[in-house]
Amino acid sequence: MESLCLKGSDWSYEREQRMILWNEQPGYRDFPAECFRGIILGAKISGPDETFVRGLVANRPELGLYRAEIDREEFKLNIVDA
Repeated sequence: MESLCLKGSDWSYEREQRMILWNEQPGYRDFPAECFRGIILGAKISGPDETFVRGLVANRPELGLYRAEIDREEFKLNIVDA
């Protein structure tokens, strides 16, 4: 459990939230729309997965869409508009 909740201090700016459901089957979860301000596409997202996510947010103009890019000089990800 500790390793699932551990996060390096270098990444604290992300303000990430994690949810662990021990007694539930894997799958989709419903969250209120107001919980989200934007979606970040992973640096190595596949073409089909990106198309799927873009389809989900196409009718949600209030959500920002961003992409994580691997920095070429430092050990970090840059978040840019997608």
